Amino acid sequence: VSTLANTGTATIYCDDKEAALAAVVDAKGQLLTKASELSGRITVGVNGKKYSARVLGVSREHDLALLSIAAMDLKPIQWRDSGDPVLGSVLVTVSPAAEPVAIGVLSVEARKMSS
Repeated sequence: VSTLANTGTATIYCDDKEAALAAVVDAKGQLLTKASELSGRITVGVNGKKYSARVLGVSREHDLALLSIAAMDLKPIQWRDSGDPVLGSVLVTVSPAAEPVAIGVLSVEARKMSS
């Protein structure tokens, strides 16, 4: 699973320092990442190349930023409806590298969080 997903994952750099990961959401260079990690000059590393990025929009409520880079023919991640996850399911956090960032097991059922 993570081998296929890593082609739709990019690394975000802020002032040349690794800051976050991003999901490629459009083949024409749009990526979704964590907004609170962005500062300074933003570049994106994907498919062995680096691109300057610009912020198209930010959702502070969800801590998400939509970035744009001048790249074509990127492979977007494939979203799917996961339904209700089953306890004991294996969860993988992918990265642009061949190995995942983290692997875990779903050990508690979903619960409401108060803000």
